[in-house]
Amino acid sequence: AKLDNAQMSGADFGEWPHLKEENYVFFCAYSPDGMTLAVSLYNKIINIYDTTGNWVKIHTLRGHTDSVETAIYSPSGHQIASGSGDRTVRLWDAHTGVPGHILRGHTDVVTSVAYSPSGYQIVSGSDDHTLRLWDAETGMPGPILVGHDMAVKSVAYSSSGHRIVSGSEDKMLRLWDAQTGKPGPILSGHTDEVTSVTYSPSGDEIASGSCDKTVRLWDAQTGAHGPILEGHSSTVFRVAYSPSGRQIASASLDRTVRLWDAQSGAPGPILNGHNDWIRGVTFSPSGHQIASASWDEGVRLWDVKASTSSTIIHGNIGKVGSVAYSPTGHQIASGGEDQTVRLWDAQTGASGPILVGHTWDIVSITYSPSGRQIASASWDETVRLWDAHTGAPGLILSGHTGYITSVAYSPSGHQIASASWDQTVRLWDAQSGTAGLILSGHTNVVASVTYSPSGHQIASASWDETVRLWDAHTGAPGPILSHNDGATSVAYSPSGSQIASACRDANVRLWDAQTGALDRILDDHDSWINSVAYSPDGRQIVSGSDDATVRLWDVDSGNCLIILEDREVGSVAWNPAAVLNGIYFAVGCGDFVRAWKIIEEEDGYQVRLLWSSKQDRPSISNSSFLNAQDLSNIGMQLLKQYTPVKEIPIPWVTVKVSNALRVTAR
Repeated sequence: AKLDNAQMSGADFGEWPHLKEENYVFFCAYSPDGMTLAVSLYNKIINIYDTTGNWVKIHTLRGHTDSVETAIYSPSGHQIASGSGDRTVRLWDAHTGVPGHILRGHTDVVTSVAYSPSGYQIVSGSDDHTLRLWDAETGMPGPILVGHDMAVKSVAYSSSGHRIVSGSEDKMLRLWDAQTGKPGPILSGHTDEVTSVTYSPSGDEIASGSCDKTVRLWDAQTGAHGPILEGHSSTVFRVAYSPSGRQIASASLDRTVRLWDAQSGAPGPILNGHNDWIRGVTFSPSGHQIASASWDEGVRLWDVKASTSSTIIHGNIGKVGSVAYSPTGHQIASGGEDQTVRLWDAQTGASGPILVGHTWDIVSITYSPSGRQIASASWDETVRLWDAHTGAPGLILSGHTGYITSVAYSPSGHQIASASWDQTVRLWDAQSGTAGLILSGHTNVVASVTYSPSGHQIASASWDETVRLWDAHTGAPGPILSHNDGATSVAYSPSGSQIASACRDANVRLWDAQTGALDRILDDHDSWINSVAYSPDGRQIVSGSDDATVRLWDVDSGNCLIILEDREVGSVAWNPAAVLNGIYFAVGCGDFVRAWKIIEEEDGYQVRLLWSSKQDRPSISNSSFLNAQDLSNIGMQLLKQYTPVKEIPIPWVTVKVSNALRVTAR
């Protein structure tokens, strides 16, 4: 879409730009006036952002010597209290960032802190099984609240300030007198650890989240059970009430935030966007915005008013470990952490059958040369075969004694090769499942295996810093290709004359397949490369990396042509079929499957996103926003974050128009 000079006043995208940190995010909290946001990080710091403009970082609070588990504002907004793995609570001036008192006494991680409504008292909860009360002005210790049998994970004050609620690994909620520390009622019902507790703004209700995947509501006066909110597929790590008390937000290790009606418990919108555990969620004081904190090193901001859809988006739940095209190019298969194989229409992204049977992460998928069968490899130490059209399960190949990392069919389709953490490559009869040769020689995890186009040779890549070549018929070892770090992926060129290998040193190496001589090193990635593949004509290579990029390379020159910025990339695959007007590749990145089209033109390349699984947020492809009229700074920032092609800062490449997915070689 070309939106240059378009009138975009009032454009609403239902999402705000996300804040990208440099480490795991544990918690986030708004100031009482909503003008700043405190973000707690694993790397021992707290970042403070100005929320009134472009979310500029205004302070970094340093002093803790271990991860910052939580940080909250005092009711007046003048002070911040933080709890840490260093066993302390620290107080900070919220306006200047100057450190104040250090509250010592806990003997294990401080997991949660809360201010009383008056702001004069602080309660802290710890893995040492206790709660401690402190004077917020002087830092002087008060009563120690003892009663839980296991780690205390969350604490909160009632709106009156008279009571405190705590949640623990012992599956219990306990109520306490906030002045004396005297224990009150015990609320039981959760079947696993209680991870989060909070009072409603009125003080009449308590909400709790648990490792049992539920949110439970309780009568705050009597302790009587209320609705049980079910829907998350993993631990609920944090719960929060909206300022009106009408809505509850829950954050989960299933990577979603869910909204609920606080009175009835009815489910509302599901907010998808994070690609790792979500540890924190909070409403802004206005109630119009939600902030969520995740181990994907980001804080996402959500417009509550625009989040009205509770549609369940199709796609793998969890990271996608592998993608593959069928030989005709009409279908894509993906597999990942959710232990399923999912089939997709390669052109439209329409979802097909879901293949269920593995009991652990699926890390490799491939089609048979005929396209009739799919093989999937899993950490459950099996390779499973499936009917590619119906999804019906077939043979299960068992024999490896460690996680299986990779699977490949021979070009004839008669043989299957699998690689494993047990340091071997195993060969199997594809029709009967009978075990054949075992190729031994690697001294560490074998991460990838593939056949040459002729079928006479096998290449295997290992964390022992080598790629080994083998005779596919006899298993006899051939040349050994040495690397500087663990080799993670290997592929043959379509002609069979060249091998590409990916490595943990962030480089792709090209080798002569016959002699094993090193031809070239492609060295533009910034982190571990997980996958590498040749285009059908052998002219380009695509690589995917933990640096959250996909890179397209010219094989002859070694030049990097295009960079697609996204999430951590687990797998890349080219469409093997000859297709008019472009070539196509698929990417498994984070918990998404995305299909891309590349059009080669006289003056360069044009890249377009065909489709993406979980299409629940903006996807921007082939778009320009030069001089868009009246588009808010927030809107422009969001659009920039969703534009996944990056300018390459070398002389022969320019970006033709700002924010457009068009890269031109001079």
